[in-house]
Amino acid sequence: MGRSTRKRVELSAELKPTPGNSTVRTLATALIPPLLLCLGLTLGAAAREGFLTNGSMTEGGALPSGWDEPKTEEGPGRLVAARDTQVFKEGPASLRLATEGGAAKGNVSRALPEVAGQQLAVTGWIRAEGALGYNALAFLCPGAEPSYVPVKEFRPSPSWQRVNAKVKLPDGGQPPLLVLLIQGEGRAWLDELAVLPGDRFQPSPVVLDFAGEPLFSFLSWEKKASPVEGGLHLRVEDSKGGMGFGLSEDLSTFAEWTPRLTLTVNEGSRAKAVRITLRDADETAHEYAFKLDGVTAGATVAVLAEKGASVTEPGSLGDAGKQAGFDIAHVATALVQGDWSSDPLDVTFKQLELVPPPPEILAPREKLRLRLAAEAEQKRKVEAERGARIAALLESAPHPADGPDIRHVAPGAPDILALWIQEKEFVPVAQIPYEPKEGDEIRHTGKESVLVVEGGQVKEALKQVVVVHKEGNREVKLGDLAINAERLKPDDKVIGQDLTAETVDLPAAYRIVGVDDPTWTEAAAPTQVWWKRKPDAPRSVADQVEVFLKLPKPLTEGRTYRLEFPGVNYRQASVDYRHEPAQTRSAAVHVSAIGYRPDDPFKRAFLSVWLGTGGAHHYPDGLRFQLLDDASGKPAFTGEQPFHDEFRATTILTDPNTHAYEQLKAVRAYARLPEGKGDPVLRKAAREKVLAAADNCLTFAEGNGFGVTVGVSGLPPMGFVGYLSTPETCLGAVLPDAWLLTGEAKYLAGAVRACQFSAGANPMNLALTTGLGPNAARFPLHIDSYITAQPAPAGITVYGISDPAENYAFDSWAYAWFLQKMVPAPRIWPTHESYWDIYVVPSTNEFTIHQTIIPTAFYWGFLTARPTR
Repeated sequence: MGRSTRKRVELSAELKPTPGNSTVRTLATALIPPLLLCLGLTLGAAAREGFLTNGSMTEGGALPSGWDEPKTEEGPGRLVAARDTQVFKEGPASLRLATEGGAAKGNVSRALPEVAGQQLAVTGWIRAEGALGYNALAFLCPGAEPSYVPVKEFRPSPSWQRVNAKVKLPDGGQPPLLVLLIQGEGRAWLDELAVLPGDRFQPSPVVLDFAGEPLFSFLSWEKKASPVEGGLHLRVEDSKGGMGFGLSEDLSTFAEWTPRLTLTVNEGSRAKAVRITLRDADETAHEYAFKLDGVTAGATVAVLAEKGASVTEPGSLGDAGKQAGFDIAHVATALVQGDWSSDPLDVTFKQLELVPPPPEILAPREKLRLRLAAEAEQKRKVEAERGARIAALLESAPHPADGPDIRHVAPGAPDILALWIQEKEFVPVAQIPYEPKEGDEIRHTGKESVLVVEGGQVKEALKQVVVVHKEGNREVKLGDLAINAERLKPDDKVIGQDLTAETVDLPAAYRIVGVDDPTWTEAAAPTQVWWKRKPDAPRSVADQVEVFLKLPKPLTEGRTYRLEFPGVNYRQASVDYRHEPAQTRSAAVHVSAIGYRPDDPFKRAFLSVWLGTGGAHHYPDGLRFQLLDDASGKPAFTGEQPFHDEFRATTILTDPNTHAYEQLKAVRAYARLPEGKGDPVLRKAAREKVLAAADNCLTFAEGNGFGVTVGVSGLPPMGFVGYLSTPETCLGAVLPDAWLLTGEAKYLAGAVRACQFSAGANPMNLALTTGLGPNAARFPLHIDSYITAQPAPAGITVYGISDPAENYAFDSWAYAWFLQKMVPAPRIWPTHESYWDIYVVPSTNEFTIHQTIIPTAFYWGFLTARPTR
């Protein structure tokens, strides 16, 4: 780092792109508004500092003057602060906060009593390095609300990061503290800090300086971006990915300015463009494209957004948010993506800024304006047509015989009714013998060529074989042909009509009237309607829908009500519902489909309901329940020595630092050897390892709401390969052995609990083993049953759920191809409701004998046949 004793007051310098490109620097300076240039030339040091003295960290000894000794809140290490004369943004010094002796959490602070209740403009520079997690420059306001007001959150980066924020502090409480917080192990620096009255805030046209790692990344870009001096380097094999950054920007001053991206294109980069999407606080998106065609390798370029786009008039409109229009005063995130080609991309992102439009892009902007106006008019027409269709449906919706079928009505809460609906039906068609007819033509199709045997001859051919029947100019596909078997698989069928999604969540589309309840003689609409939809057939050709009706008043137990559907195209124009919560299978009560033995020491059900578009439902405290007796319905509760030598030589039991799962079957078997058999020391060690793993299981299960059980305490809740569908997962069971070894009830209770989620005690009320209970997975990836159009065999435990929020690359294609119709969007569904019963997704619908079926069968067999104690 260079040093200087001269303090430069040059606000315009903050607007310059990365040094080293004189052409870019000159252009940036030429485009700075006169107001900013004027301020940069006239403000003195005292005026810049405002409420904060010594913001340059020039004065002081061991610490810059005004700052207190740091406070360590957590961790094995401690925090130390110093006035650093070697690392700074501008000389001679900066404030440094660092950890010593290990990771730590805490802050260094200084009191600013005069800023309480004021709106402030805070500027400066910040930098960090090391393994730091959450770090921030912020105000602490003890006793006030809010007590924590962040100014800038930051991540480690070789580059200094700009601070330029406007904040409002609360009144009351103790004097505010300006704090620099770090958490983890590393160091952070603060320099050139100013705290000014809020009316002196000068918004910066720099939207993103690419200092530090992104908040998130996905697909081929995941974890591929690394901070370098002056920016963020990204080298990826293809352009199918992206990364996101958090912002908190008011861009209203620059509404008509054009985004410009400064980056260095490195050797080997072939991608033709990158895209950046800005989103406001309610997720409305403006999208911009930046072309990279013709850029010389190694050159740093400043690329204007295509089509003369501005902040208010983007190159294209992205997703609509919760409110109409793009709020340029509250820009919350930036998403950087590739052009979705297979071309490699190797660039160093340096800066995204806004610049006044030069004349050469004003003409494209006018064309863009005309196109956007035409698009807006088309959108208006579409919305008008949609409005007319909604009005017509609400007036008199059809109820076709093949419309969405209401299968079940049940309470979800005292004031909520839930409707289970099947939208369309999947009709499997079996494979049949192929009998050639005149007009048939056998074709090899697709793109992949393979070696095949046809008619006893080996040849190369396209992989897929179809039979097409021709009559004149008309062609009809008869199906896929297994040539050597001479069998034809016709396409499966789908019957039924789409749900009128335009009205499904409108209260006016529903009426409720009492059949024998005098308090419901007048038909009433629900006060609110929420819904959710997800596929429940192979290739997502049919859907399971749940609709939730918020009732305007309570229902009376034992009375019958008619639910009428004047505005939505259900198969039924109305259904009668008898309100008997004690007898009706509920959407909110989640219980194991296996049931319990009377002497089971653990019996549990869960109460919860996720309303889809209505979010999580929160039940009131003190909600009463009853446990009913099934029969009466009444409340029941307001080896040989050579072998052994080899075993002794290879066992992990002699190493106290090993885990039972490293040799699980051997450890479990040895632990349960009869008295007098084996080595007593090894038997004791085996017993201890089994019990330690079992205790880990119990601790893990206690740490989550559904009692999901895993014996490896550090295993993250990733949700795949039987994590949620197989008791104790595919790693293997230890709780049954722990109970057999000790007889302790806690291990038996833990074993029963480990079965709950997978057997149906989950928010989907879905058993993740085929043929189990009233609602089980129906479409595992079982090719034989699919081809022969038979139900899948009972007893197949599927892999189950993969957490949608993790955005795993192995199943991302399913979200793009098969889950588009889901409501709400599939990535935001709760993990515990994210099983898609659609046959085609290996990570979800596949199964294996050793990973899911055998472990599950072992568990159920143990619980059924265990001895009575």
